[in-house]
Amino acid sequence: MQSPSQIVSMREFLRTGVLGPVSCAMTLLDVAKALGAPDRFLTEYAETVPTYWCYGKLEIEFDEDAPHPMNWFQIEFAGELRGDFEILTDSLVLSLEGLNGRTKPSACIEAGRWDPAGTLVNIGANVDDIMINICAGPVQIFFRVDSTFIPDGDAERYIAETALGQIIRDIDGRTEFDSIYSLPTAAIASTRSRHGYKLATDGTTYLAALAYSSREPL
Repeated sequence: MQSPSQIVSMREFLRTGVLGPVSCAMTLLDVAKALGAPDRFLTEYAETVPTYWCYGKLEIEFDEDAPHPMNWFQIEFAGELRGDFEILTDSLVLSLEGLNGRTKPSACIEAGRWDPAGTLVNIGANVDDIMINICAGPVQIFFRVDSTFIPDGDAERYIAETALGQIIRDIDGRTEFDSIYSLPTAAIASTRSRHGYKLATDGTTYLAALAYSSREPL
């Protein structure tokens, strides 16, 4: 007999990094017991046991060594989140609670689940792409940015030469979710979130930049 679906809160997931029955404290066997067999495995780097499991948009990476503790899990293709619910597995349904793939970084910070002063915002560039992620506790949200507003398309030059406050005002409304990660600890998430990003600020400063009415650098 199939177990009834469990509805889990998106906002609670963002606050705690725990997705209903799924947390980074679990091992591969724990996940198998909780969710059953995955839809698919990624086996490119597996030597013996497949350690990358996929349940719809929910993807989980385990350590290669037994008992295969979880390294992290993510909601991939998060830009496609729409409507009221996202069905992850037959037994696990994510209630989006007003959030979706087009929710802006500022709206995530203002959602009331995080302390803005303790929320890290990292901004960087890779050739013609602007990158932004938010890190709060063990949770990281990566965003895609529509960078076509940059006249010459040189995102690295734009990031190097533009005041932080102006960058924030330029990009906040041009974002969509890419992926949402949960990691074992806030320290791991914080270290990982900074890698490859040139600029770092906190949620309070980020929101203040959007509220700043003049065109002077913040």
